[in-house]
Amino acid sequence: MRLEPSSLRPAALCLMAAAALLSACGKKEAETATPATQVVAKVNGQELTVHQVNFLLQAQRGLPASQVEQASRQVLSQLVDQELMVQKAIQMKLDQDPQVLMALEAARREVMVRAYSDHATRGVPVPTEEQARVYYADNPALFSARRIYSIQEIVVQAPAEIQGELKAKLAAAKTSTDFTNWLRDQKLNAGVSVAIRPAEQLPMNYLQAFSALPDGKGMVLSEAPGAMRIAFRAASRAEPMSFDQAKPAIMAFLSNQARRELLQSNMAGLRTGGKVEYFGKFVDTAASAPALSSTRDGSLSVTLPGASGVSVSMPGAATPSTEVNLSGAASAAGAEVRLNNVSAGVQVNVAAPGASAVDAGTLRGGLSGK
Repeated sequence: MRLEPSSLRPAALCLMAAAALLSACGKKEAETATPATQVVAKVNGQELTVHQVNFLLQAQRGLPASQVEQASRQVLSQLVDQELMVQKAIQMKLDQDPQVLMALEAARREVMVRAYSDHATRGVPVPTEEQARVYYADNPALFSARRIYSIQEIVVQAPAEIQGELKAKLAAAKTSTDFTNWLRDQKLNAGVSVAIRPAEQLPMNYLQAFSALPDGKGMVLSEAPGAMRIAFRAASRAEPMSFDQAKPAIMAFLSNQARRELLQSNMAGLRTGGKVEYFGKFVDTAASAPALSSTRDGSLSVTLPGASGVSVSMPGAATPSTEVNLSGAASAAGAEVRLNNVSAGVQVNVAAPGASAVDAGTLRGGLSGK
């Protein structure tokens, strides 16, 4: 059976893209007269080098020295297989297939983005132990008061007009059974799932409230016009984590957070300095996308037109020269602005009926109003 280009699965395209990139590296090394000592194999005359083997070995972090030799041979075997497939694909002219070309371009862009991210965050300082201790103290639900929860999650299909009554029944229910019995009596469709989760596996946006619930009580996690998502804390047990136990994870988190915030700050600069144009059916994207602009004095302005459901994070120090506007929307419900290192005087202007500016400097953690 002949393999048609259109029958390639996405996974195969990704494999071919990765293999083709590696093959291209091998060709480049061959063209620059690769020393014989660096060549570890030839596949139909195409050289594979020790640099290609070592590059793939880097992905196997923590590999014991005693296993490096065996792992190297396995990697080389994989490279040989990839090279054979690449050569066959080129022979079949699959490298000219539009889907393959798109996969190759996507792989190239991903590599370049990763390279830029690594370069841009190279100077991020290592978190200090004091910073780690502050984070530990500020998050008792994750550490000193950490618990393992037995959670019963309920998704209720409920019309908007009865959601008020549903919330009242939830608050009055002594157990999840009381609540589910009421749902059954009301003939409301509900899906129920049960899970056991440690505190760190719960979303941070409701962990604090959930940890404050007594066992047997529930809370609304989210709601929409026709449905509500509810979680009951069926049972729990204390399993605190000392600072020494938590320190490696906290240090890794703080480091990743610093990298992420620096990248977000860089993206704000790239957006400000770059020219982005939209065409065709995407022409209205510009009207709904967050607009970043800077002034001569270095202040930063963020505007969210049509802000419903949009979230903007400003990781740098937010000073009184920072202004955030949620404009052009009848209601800004669902829009959120997060300002870190906030100074008093930062203004968040919400263009909604009866809304006024919010002084974000008074809000701990920099989370503005909606």
